[in-house]
Amino acid sequence: KHVAEALESGHVRTALERSAAALERTPGNNLCKAVHAMNLELLGRREEALALCQEVLHARTTDISVLAHLAAVYRKMGKYAEITEVYEVAHQDAPGKEELAQGLLLAFASEGRLQKQQSLALKLYREYSTPRYLHSAVASIVLQVAAVGAHRSLDLAEVLLQRLPIAL
Repeated sequence: KHVAEALESGHVRTALERSAAALERTPGNNLCKAVHAMNLELLGRREEALALCQEVLHARTTDISVLAHLAAVYRKMGKYAEITEVYEVAHQDAPGKEELAQGLLLAFASEGRLQKQQSLALKLYREYSTPRYLHSAVASIVLQVAAVGAHRSLDLAEVLLQRLPIAL
């Protein structure tokens, strides 16, 4: 709470001090580590931030809040493959958590791994019957076609679009 207040008011050094104090009180807390890593990155201390992120990654957490902080650190550094790794590990450890699968889906999209995005989106649609997953699958098909030219995948995209409910 105090760390967030410091960040909101633009006091990054204060936020870092507070996150360091929280980390000292609870050294095994992955959320404290992830928040501290985010503060370190904001101050340009990237190597320290990456080391903390790796420590959290090796703990194999599936806490969505912790993963979101790790993803924010990696995103600021332009390390999209690491974001994908974070969500892949978490999704392997807790395959039934839809939020983790969504994070992985977005990571695939950010990294441009369109085939994997399409495959996961279709799997999620089969599992949860949510139209947004069909939209994601169709979008990845269209992006693949844009990259390599027209092919049979467009037929699949058409079939998927026909499955979508019509909202009036």
